[in-house]
Amino acid sequence: MNQLPAAALPLKHGAVGGTAPESRSRRAGLAVLTGVGQQAVRLLVQTLATPVLVAGLGPELYGAWRALAESSAYLALGDVGGSTALRWTLAQRQGSSDLPQKRRAIGAVLLFWVRAAPVVLVAAAGLVYFAPRLLAVGAEHRLALQVAAGLTGLHFALSNLLGLPAAILRGSNLQHRGLAANLLTTGLAGLASAGAVMLGLGLPGVAGAQLLGLLTMAATRLWVARRALPWLGVERPRPTETRQMTRDSLLHFLWLLVNQALSAGDLILVGVLLSPSVLTSYALGRFLVTGMHGPLSAALVAALPGLADLLGRGRLHQARQVHRQGLALGLLGGMVTAVLALTLSSSFLGLWVGPEHDVGLATTAGLTLSSLLGVLLRYEATVVDATCSLRAKTAAGLLSALATVSLGVALSGPLGALGVVLAWVLGRAGLTLFLVLRVERQLHPGTATGSEGSGRGLWLRAGLCLVALGSAAIALGGRIQATSWLELAAWALGVGLAAGGLCWLLGLDRELRGALVARVGQALRG
Repeated sequence: MNQLPAAALPLKHGAVGGTAPESRSRRAGLAVLTGVGQQAVRLLVQTLATPVLVAGLGPELYGAWRALAESSAYLALGDVGGSTALRWTLAQRQGSSDLPQKRRAIGAVLLFWVRAAPVVLVAAAGLVYFAPRLLAVGAEHRLALQVAAGLTGLHFALSNLLGLPAAILRGSNLQHRGLAANLLTTGLAGLASAGAVMLGLGLPGVAGAQLLGLLTMAATRLWVARRALPWLGVERPRPTETRQMTRDSLLHFLWLLVNQALSAGDLILVGVLLSPSVLTSYALGRFLVTGMHGPLSAALVAALPGLADLLGRGRLHQARQVHRQGLALGLLGGMVTAVLALTLSSSFLGLWVGPEHDVGLATTAGLTLSSLLGVLLRYEATVVDATCSLRAKTAAGLLSALATVSLGVALSGPLGALGVVLAWVLGRAGLTLFLVLRVERQLHPGTATGSEGSGRGLWLRAGLCLVALGSAAIALGGRIQATSWLELAAWALGVGLAAGGLCWLLGLDRELRGALVARVGQALRG
C-alpha cells in the first residue's frame, strides 16, 4: 500500500512552528475569504468590462484576443513549475524554524527562472510571428494583433517571476495579508483593459493594460510579503536542495501543461479550428458558469496549505476530515452554481451582450458540467500536491490531456463547438476519477476500501442529486426569459435558495452536515 512520502513526515518545530488550532482555524477562514474576495472582484470586473471589450473590439478581434491570451498563458509555465514547487515546499515547512532553508528554496526558484528566461522569450517571439497565421483576422488587424501578441507574451513570460511574492504568501498560509490592497489592484488591473478600449487604443491597448496591471499587482504583493514575513530573502541553494527542487519543479511543470490544456485548451481549439467569431460566442457562453465556479474553486484551494501542514505533522485523521469536508463543500457549491447556470444562462446572455451569443442548451449544459468537473479536478489535484505524490498524477494528466485534445479535434468537425465541449467533459471526468481514487489511497494507507472518511458515498449521493436537479433546471431554463436585471436577480435568489436547500438535504448525509456546520462556526469564531 502507498504510504505518505518522506516529505510528509512530521517536522521538528521551533519558535516559528507549533501553530495553535485556533490560529490554524483563523488562517483557514481568512484564506477562504481572501480567495473568494479576489475571485469575486475579478468576476465583477470581467462582467463590467466584457461588454465594453466585445463592443469596442468587435466579435472578430475579441475572439482573437481570447485565443491569444490563452495561447500566451503557456509561456507562464516557463519557470519549469518552480513557483508551484516553492509554494508547496513552504506549505510543508510552515512549522519549521529553519529560515535559511526557506530562503535557499527561494534562491533555487530564481535560478530556474534565470535559466528558463531565454527559452521563454524566444517562444514569445515565435508567438508574435505566428499569431496572424494561426488566427484568421483581416489584413487590417494583423499589425495590431502582432503588437498585442508581443505585449501579451512579455506579460506571461514575466508572470511567474513577478508572482513569487504571492506564491510565498500562499505557501506560508498568509495570502490574506494585505487583502484590501490586493482587491484594489485586482479591480484596477481588470478595468484598465476596458479603459484602453474606450480611449481608442484597440487590441494593443488591452494587452498593454494587462501588462501594467501585472506590474502593479506584483509590486503590491512584494510590499505585503516583506511586511508579513520578516525572514523573507534569498540565499544560494545547496546542490542537494537544487536537485530536489528541480525534480519537483519538472513534475509541477508537466502538470501545469496538463492543467492549462484542460482548463483553456478548448478556447484555443475553437478559435483555431472554427473561427474567432465562433470563439466569441463560446467564451461568452462559458463566462457565467466559470465565473460562478471561480470563487468556489478559490475558496476550496485557499485553505489547502493548512492540509499540507497537517500532513507535514503526521496528523492523518485531521487531514482526512479536512479533505472530506472540503470535498463536500465543493460538491454542494458546484451543484448549486450548476443549477443556476442551467436555469439562467440564456437570460443572462440576452441582457449582458445580446441573445445572438446564446450557444444553445446542449452546449450550455456541456459547459456547465465541464466547469463543475474542473472545480473538483483542481481540488483533488491540489490535495495530491499536498501529499507530495506527483508522479502518478502527472503521468495520468498527460495521457488525459493528449486524449482530450485529440478527441476535441476529431469531434469539432462534425459537431462544432459542442464536440469540443463533449471532449472536455470526458477528459476531465476520467482524470477526476483517477485523482479521487489516488487521494483515497494516500489518505487511507493500509486500510480497507470504504474506511472512515471515505468519500465514495458522498460522490454517489451528490451525483444522483445533480442528475435530478440538473434535469429540472434544464426544463425550467427553457421557460425563463428575464427582461430586466432586477427580474434576473429575483430568479437567481429564488432558484439559488431552492437548489441550496435541496442539495444540502439530499446531497449530504446528516453526519456530514453537522460536521460542516461545526467547521464553519469554528472558522467564524477564529
